[in-house]
Amino acid sequence: LVAFSPARLRGASLPRGMPSDVVVNILAGGMAGMVETMLTYPLDLAKTRQQLSASASGSTWSVLSAAYREGGVSGLYRGLAAPLAAETPRRALKFTMNGVFSSQLRALWPPDCARPSLGADVARAGAAGSLAGASETLIHTPVEVVKIRMQAEGRLQGQGPLRIAADIFQRSGVRGLYSGIEAYALRQALWNGCFFGLIGLGKHSLPAALFGGSVPSRDFTLGLLAGSTATCLNNPLDVAKSRIQHMGLSRWSGAVILEVAASEGARGLCKGLPARLYRSAPGHGLLYMGYEFFAGLLRKSL
Repeated sequence: LVAFSPARLRGASLPRGMPSDVVVNILAGGMAGMVETMLTYPLDLAKTRQQLSASASGSTWSVLSAAYREGGVSGLYRGLAAPLAAETPRRALKFTMNGVFSSQLRALWPPDCARPSLGADVARAGAAGSLAGASETLIHTPVEVVKIRMQAEGRLQGQGPLRIAADIFQRSGVRGLYSGIEAYALRQALWNGCFFGLIGLGKHSLPAALFGGSVPSRDFTLGLLAGSTATCLNNPLDVAKSRIQHMGLSRWSGAVILEVAASEGARGLCKGLPARLYRSAPGHGLLYMGYEFFAGLLRKSL
């Protein structure tokens, strides 16, 4: 954080023609995403292994224990390089595009200053989030495909993300790297629409005064509640995405969800949810709190 201290940033000039809000969203979103990814990655690995197992795969902690026995601490962070390298631009894109779409929707659907509507504000926030979530998959899908392959099987141990990406490209071309993009886009649209919509609602409904005047505590709680709710809602799509990308299938997410429901029941559609919630609850609390913290710091400094 020293590199982003006010002393370093004060007096810095923005790139010519670049709005300050865009710079703030890029930097704050990227820094917050990097911190959140590093702290919560082992739980993402456990989630993926649970979802790819067609049988009972044990608790989250038993999966993590097995990963640790296989490779020690490095086993818990297998596949980290790909998402970590992508999280800065991904989170930056998420918050930047959310800001862009929010501005566009306010222009198309301007708020009524005379008669403010909480419902309309939340709807705009949710729609902007959905559009931002879907757009990020255009860049991030290949990273997700590589991450899933690295997390899934011990036989990939020792292979770096670039080697795995090259192998996928040689076998299946660009289509292989974008396997599961439909499921991923739907997952991200649903998650981000819910997340940003609930954040918009929470800002009206949960003032900082309820948290002893602590804005960071309010922001952490908002991120925790919004992220956890969104995670519960989109888990069936996450299960479908993981299976499609692991096998390199060309299938629609709806067909995979129906197949899982028929063969494994509701339990199959909820696979990986505990691990996702263990990660999502504190992780998205940290993400949103970190974003607001870095954004506030940058707005004062740029």
